[in-house]
Amino acid sequence: MQLYVYYKFDPVLSDDTMARAQTLQTQLLGEFLGVTVALLKRPAIDAEGLTTWMEAYQLRAADEDRFKARLTELALSFELPMPRHTEVFVNVNPQAPD
Repeated sequence: MQLYVYYKFDPVLSDDTMARAQTLQTQLLGEFLGVTVALLKRPAIDAEGLTTWMEAYQLRAADEDRFKARLTELALSFELPMPRHTEVFVNVNPQAPD
């Protein structure tokens, strides 16, 4: 299962946001066996002057509910930009693991 979370914020806050997001992802790596993480951003600032970042996670489908709840809890705790938009994708290949 792939889980993507994206959010927008003032690019002046990029260094602080990166530190907070990396701390959140490190915490999740320690709590969920086999999860992989990535932190991405759009290469350009949007028309409103905001940068868009995305946290990407790959994990077992069986962990989805617990993971999403913990992710929300940590995002609030680390005061990451809000709102956060979450999308979930699953593999369409039936032989591939979720």
